[in-house]
Amino acid sequence: MSRIQASAADRGYGSEHRKLRAQLLATYQPGVTLCWRCGKPISDPPHRIHLGHDDNRVWRGLEHLICNITAANRNRKRKRQRRPRRW
Repeated sequence: MSRIQASAADRGYGSEHRKLRAQLLATYQPGVTLCWRCGKPISDPPHRIHLGHDDNRVWRGLEHLICNITAANRNRKRKRQRRPRRW
């Protein structure tokens, strides 16, 4: 049985997100712009740069793709550990 995933807009990645990401990418300078999450310079191509948010879903700034995915996986693991097991 497959799960139905909500649309990007329903998950908070709609027009506001796309507009803010485009604005920040317009100021992006490879090797100069810093990742908001790890603080290291970003030198990735623009299609590999994410607009990151904190745990409260507040947009914080551009971040490395790997920083974004790592944070998402960490949060997913934390949620799984809190759920009681079903036998």
